[in-house]
Amino acid sequence: MFTDDAIFSNQKRCIFQVVALATSLEELRSCQREINSLGARYNKDDLVSLAETTYIVHKQAHQALKATSRLAPPPESRNIVRVVSAEEYKATGETEGAIATGFPRPEPLYYEPNRIYKDLGADVVFAVIRWDRIVFARCRNLFELEVALTRIEEALKGK
Repeated sequence: MFTDDAIFSNQKRCIFQVVALATSLEELRSCQREINSLGARYNKDDLVSLAETTYIVHKQAHQALKATSRLAPPPESRNIVRVVSAEEYKATGETEGAIATGFPRPEPLYYEPNRIYKDLGADVVFAVIRWDRIVFARCRNLFELEVALTRIEEALKGK
């Protein structure tokens, strides 16, 4: 799955999506706690809902993330995506199941697993993404996220 497919999955209804970026399991849990601490204060009709936040985890092995998923995070924080390496992507196409379906995966050319950080900046923890995949806000901390969330309606009204 591509990250934007996870961010804008069919189950999500809002036109702005919050994305939390983490490079470790500790950072993932911290992001979840921070998002949960905001409650529903910043939810705005069909504009944004913190329950739809997508958590993207970089630099973590599949087994480590799988083990933590057994901790049963709250339903609003189950949307966790792990960025895979090019080698992992290719290896999934070399399984018996993939070969049987006739869908082997070659190693992806020009794949950059840290593209989000390269585009947004290494200090970004949260981003608010519009429905057309344009970054509305890049936030280094929870305070900046709160400011961005309060400005969504103003921006739509041209203020």
